[in-house]
Amino acid sequence: MFKGSLFKICLQAALMSTILTIIVLMCFYFISTMNKHVHNYDKDEVVAATCEVGGYTKHICSCGAIYTDDNTVPLGHDYNPETGICAICGKSCTHKWGVGEHKETLEHKGYTEYRCKYCEMARVEWDEEE
Repeated sequence: MFKGSLFKICLQAALMSTILTIIVLMCFYFISTMNKHVHNYDKDEVVAATCEVGGYTKHICSCGAIYTDDNTVPLGHDYNPETGICAICGKSCTHKWGVGEHKETLEHKGYTEYRCKYCEMARVEWDEEE
């Protein structure tokens, strides 16, 4: 059915293609196993925690690979109740006023005192005189 020479050429081409594919795959395998890099994390960078973001230690390899550990929690704000400003970062409190507490005075009808849930700053609303 096939002429002998055409069949032999096709068979040889298929065989050569398979052999070349195997050779290329073997080359890639040997190259990848010869150049294995062992990470040497010789540079450590400590990132300190802030009021809102936790800290960690960043380890850096000479090849650029990075991993982190020693995670810490955020410090949280330390608001001054008089000013509402954080002693650590200087950020002003975004007040969230709690339920007011009504108080009476001798000179005045009374007032309601509200305390911020974050910084404990007080806000006063005086009752209206009748």
